[in-house]
Amino acid sequence: MKWFNLSPSVQALPILPILLLPLLNDAGAATEQEIKPQPVPGTAAPGTAGNQAGAPAKPGQANFIVQAVLLYHRPAAEMKKVLAPLVSPGGAVLEQPGGKALTIVDTPASVEYLLEIKELIDAPSFAPARMEIFAPAAASAEELAAGMTEAMRNYIFSGARSDVPLVEFIPLPRSNRLLVVGTDENAWNDARQWLERIDASARPARRIFIYPVEAGKAAELAAKLSQAKAGSPRIVADSVSGALVIYGTARDYDEIKKILSGSRQLEEFKQRLSALRRKLDSTANKDVPPRP
Repeated sequence: MKWFNLSPSVQALPILPILLLPLLNDAGAATEQEIKPQPVPGTAAPGTAGNQAGAPAKPGQANFIVQAVLLYHRPAAEMKKVLAPLVSPGGAVLEQPGGKALTIVDTPASVEYLLEIKELIDAPSFAPARMEIFAPAAASAEELAAGMTEAMRNYIFSGARSDVPLVEFIPLPRSNRLLVVGTDENAWNDARQWLERIDASARPARRIFIYPVEAGKAAELAAKLSQAKAGSPRIVADSVSGALVIYGTARDYDEIKKILSGSRQLEEFKQRLSALRRKLDSTANKDVPPRP
């Protein structure tokens, strides 16, 4: 179990020279003129000859861009922890000197999504909140989030009130991790203890899961997933329903769902963040005294 994960996977070594460009001015912060996507050397920029906008990249072509991002309400190190697990394979989120800016290296579509997530979190109402990433050692992030949310709803934690989102648990797409956002110190400490206890006591019991897929695709997907997962969990195609039958742990099932429904998981993550942002905005507005 880990609470902090600050090291994104940087697999595209040819992009490193562009990352060393001076993205910051003398004051240590990026300027507005520099907040523009830049193509990475060796790849075609979107809409340019050799890779027209909307056309798929050629095999082996990364099609990455570099985007500098200014931050106003959250530290760069903290924002990096949230965004790094969301990048495409080979992409990266890098901290810039001064703690006020990030550099994102990813595909144009992924960069656009990451900027939307950044805008949701880098807001005044989020500023007082504490944000951390919890990486379970044994439990499923989805099940942990559901169980902890139910615990909050039933006022298990000290100081819990139904009208204030004291602690929120949002599973991160593409990884078995939780984004934990807390606005009350007592509830935060209780939540952390419960997360660690539940994770430590988790038993990786195997059971059967059914995952419906597009007609005619079950056998092909079962073969590919079985190869990728090296035979564990067991994945077979049901010839009658056309669904995938998965025999494994809840964590195994979550990982397969993230592989098969990546875009949907990303959209759900953004929707849950949006809902939390609305709650925090509403709470912040209530706390502001009316003008005389």
